Amino acid sequence: MSKISTSHPAFLVLQEAIRKELRLKRIFTLGLCLVGAVCLYFFWKKTLLLSIVAAIAFLAGGILSYKFFRENAENTPLIHLLRHEPEKIVWVYSVVTQRMPFGLRFMENGVFYFKLITGDDVTLGVPQSEIPSISAYLNTLLPHATFGYSEDRAQWYRAAPEMLLRYEEE
Repeated sequence: MSKISTSHPAFLVLQEAIRKELRLKRIFTLGLCLVGAVCLYFFWKKTLLLSIVAAIAFLAGGILSYKFFRENAENTPLIHLLRHEPEKIVWVYSVVTQRMPFGLRFMENGVFYFKLITGDDVTLGVPQSEIPSISAYLNTLLPHATFGYSEDRAQWYRAAPEMLLRYEEE
């Protein structure tokens, strides 16, 4: 059993970010399904090419909606990794993106990147203000992983992800 605390505030923020991401995916796929159905209704027997595109959009939206409505925040890849296979995560870093139209700070978003020993990665958008507390929590949860971004670490990861594992000194 892993040492993950499901009541820790940082874990709750991670779960809420996952829920938000799932809601957005569900809304998008339902919208795709709806647009496909409406276009299919209006273009049926009028334009073959647009009817085919609308049918594909409708089917893709339906299939993806089914997939995302079956998911919940507890069975996403990130939660599974943190709970059952934390040793697969070798590198964690965050990036903050600032949107500043006309020089005015409009919005700040944070994204956590979880790089895996297999070469894959998992990303999760989080509120920028929560990045320090989540980082501190993940540091205790993943003592073997490297934290923070640098060009050297990116090269090491491309060459051999296991180079980013930290080992406890005896």
